[in-house]
Amino acid sequence: MDSSIQQVKEQHTAELMAMSGVVSVGLGKSKSGKPAIIVGVETDSEEIISAIPDKLEGYPVEVQVMGGISAQ
Repeated sequence: MDSSIQQVKEQHTAELMAMSGVVSVGLGKSKSGKPAIIVGVETDSEEIISAIPDKLEGYPVEVQVMGGISAQ
């Protein structure tokens, strides 16, 4: 049985958040409108972006530059 996108996100959130520059992991739509895992990063550093996989268990991964995130 295939994992749902929610399950895949939950399984990979800790490893993605442990990557330098990653500030969030969520769900959304890819540029083509399909369900995707959205990884928020602090900057558009090629080093950070290239370390993030294009897909996780068949689901597309989109990278969005968010800037630094801090608690209010």
